[in-house]
Amino acid sequence: MSLRWWELFRLDLALALFWTAISIPIAAWHARVRAQSWGALALIGAHLPMVALVAVADAAALRFVLHYIGGMTLKNPFAVTLTYYADFDVVRYVAVVAVADALLTRRALAERERLAARLEGLLVRARLDYLEAQLQPHFLFNSLGAVSELAYEAPATAARVLRQLASIFRHALTSRSDEVTLGDELLAIEPYLDIQRIRFADWLRIDYDVDEGAVDCLVPRFVLQPLVENAIRHGLTQRLAAGCIEISARRWDACDGQDGQLVVRVSDNGVGLQASRGTSGYGIGLANVRERLAMLYGSGHPLRLFSNDGGGTVAELTLPVRRRSAPSAVSPHDDAVDAAPPQAAESIAPVPVSASTASTPPRRRIHPVVTSTTVWIVCGLLWTQQSYTYLGLRNLLGTRSWLAIARSDMTVALLWAALTPLVFLATSRVPLAPRLRSWRSLAYVVGGAGLPVLHVYLVQRISSPRTPFWSVNYQSTFLLDVVIVCVLLAVGHRRQLATWLRARESATASLAVEVREIRARATRLQSIPPVLLQSLERIATVAHTEPARTEHLLSRLGDYLRVAVESSDGRGVTAAREAALAATLAELERSGGFLVNRTVSA
Repeated sequence: MSLRWWELFRLDLALALFWTAISIPIAAWHARVRAQSWGALALIGAHLPMVALVAVADAAALRFVLHYIGGMTLKNPFAVTLTYYADFDVVRYVAVVAVADALLTRRALAERERLAARLEGLLVRARLDYLEAQLQPHFLFNSLGAVSELAYEAPATAARVLRQLASIFRHALTSRSDEVTLGDELLAIEPYLDIQRIRFADWLRIDYDVDEGAVDCLVPRFVLQPLVENAIRHGLTQRLAAGCIEISARRWDACDGQDGQLVVRVSDNGVGLQASRGTSGYGIGLANVRERLAMLYGSGHPLRLFSNDGGGTVAELTLPVRRRSAPSAVSPHDDAVDAAPPQAAESIAPVPVSASTASTPPRRRIHPVVTSTTVWIVCGLLWTQQSYTYLGLRNLLGTRSWLAIARSDMTVALLWAALTPLVFLATSRVPLAPRLRSWRSLAYVVGGAGLPVLHVYLVQRISSPRTPFWSVNYQSTFLLDVVIVCVLLAVGHRRQLATWLRARESATASLAVEVREIRARATRLQSIPPVLLQSLERIATVAHTEPARTEHLLSRLGDYLRVAVESSDGRGVTAAREAALAATLAELERSGGFLVNRTVSA
């Protein structure tokens, strides 16, 4: 019975709609069994009942469409229809599974990328917390010597300095934003400048030259104090005459398409940059400022040190002009980070990221060529059995034996075993990236159409060279080959996506570990400022009347801070250093006759 083209179109459309509908439960079933993390054999075993069910449903749908839509009278029994189309059903089922698996892998890759971006933001947040916590004990350590000198000479002044230091740490504990306005930063640094004025009453002058338009611009919190401290220690302390420090700020509005800039300078009239290079110091302050600038604004806004035209040194910050209402150009406080609490690193890390990827050696994998060859041999045997069963049901076997049929069907399978590595090689070397190039898409279209032609041509030359190449005998083989090529391309790209996913999982696991380590170091260092605040307030109460005890307590606090400053390096708070911190704190409590609340948190 011959059918016109619109009748064929109706039949094919009905079958296409059937496979569109049935693809949804197939993909859902694959997603469910894939989530169990079973091995390959268990995964195949879980799909076999669904394959059988789909094959039966497809045979029933085909007979329904041919009878009720095509108006055909079906003479063959149901078993013949089921057997004849079994290989098509399996290949189409595998095609749906391959596409669904590739989409699942791509979704997992996108999720890992989002998780990695979130972890990178948390890592910046943790590093900023660590840098701020690192700077505070270092700053106080450099100030204690001056207070000790005042304990005997001017007890009231020593008490005043201690209260100013306590004020500085109280502000550090209450303000947790990364950036503050320049005006707020100038107010916050005033207690520190007051301490320096007390120390060098007749020797140090501090001047301001700040534009009115620069006062409400944002700057990193606690950024001026290290610059002033550096100017005093490395520039002015070596002068024989009185010194001057000038804090200036200028706002340059945007022009020629460039962003506006805020230039903040701390200038001194000291010995100059070259003469101060040999002075000793921990070097934490300026390095800390540079790292925070890089994290908040990127590499385009460094800290510059250069010689002043009139002598001395200038420390210059060039920052983007931003105010509270303006979004940060490069900030750790993006949406992903804001959504996560400070403990998010611990909660994110266990999300199905293979944290063992970086530490556990991968299992020995079978070579893909061996795997694909084995699969195609099994397919050849199944094809042989399918053909033998079908011919038996139709009483068409005649004198043909199982081995005679196997020679033909195994030839088809072995040719695909030889062509499959070429397809996988193409998908690995030239994958379909998100941004498609026209030539790459064209190459896949040409290859996807040419490979079935090549396969059918080889089958024809090997099996029956006398049969015309374009005969109807090879029509079903060609159609099946087209579906097989699509399956191989999907499997090949799924393998490529899986490779990218494993690499991203490893990077994400490393990020999670780094976030946990830095946050642990920051948390331990952040426990130091509350101890300092309580100690300073207690010592200030005895500074007026007991200079000897004040000096002794400041010495013990200095011992504690020395260990704290050492704990700020790359090694962090090790077990030995933590024990040393606890010992020096116990000695401070014993000497002072008071207890420090160690549970106070910033």
